[in-house]
Amino acid sequence: MREIATSNDKYVLPEGTFGFTVIPEGFDKDKNIQDIENFEKGRLPSTGGMGRMIFMIIGLGAMLAVGAYYLKRRQQRQA
Repeated sequence: MREIATSNDKYVLPEGTFGFTVIPEGFDKDKNIQDIENFEKGRLPSTGGMGRMIFMIIGLGAMLAVGAYYLKRRQQRQA
């Protein structure tokens, strides 16, 4: 017998513990039957999409415009 404390990426570990008794002759097949189900991980919904990219482009454009304005004003004050 071996215990695996981690699951692969496809399945979720079960919650709780599962007890059993080992006797020298082996397992008592009539008393130690337990069904332990494997549960696959669910899929996460896709979020963002193209709307996220549009906001990133607008934000980057705004930052570049403010930076260019700042540099231009700085040059005008020094001249």
